[in-house]
Amino acid sequence: MTLHFIKMHGLGNDFAVIEAHHDDPLPDARTWRAIADRHTGIGFDQALVILPPRNADTIAFYRIFNADGGEVEQCGNGVRCVAEWLRLSGRVPAHSIDSVSLESSSGLIEARLDRK
Repeated sequence: MTLHFIKMHGLGNDFAVIEAHHDDPLPDARTWRAIADRHTGIGFDQALVILPPRNADTIAFYRIFNADGGEVEQCGNGVRCVAEWLRLSGRVPAHSIDSVSLESSSGLIEARLDRK
């Protein structure tokens, strides 16, 4: 399995940001642990998997996997990285310049964006 990722940092945590499609297979818990290992993998606190939106009012759905392989519902530092990555990759619509609506396992999230 090949995963394309970008590393991002948010307030002391490091993240692997991965884009995926609805039908892309994701790593199992054992594989997440191996990838997260700082000596033999890429090293991260959490993996942020960005998927296409499930809700017409959002621009993306995302999932969060801890370095131990477990999935969690939300991470404040992580959502900052998801929103920033979507902005940097040109996927934040012009009318959403100040905020973006995202969806996670915990529900809808409104992320504010700083103008750069």
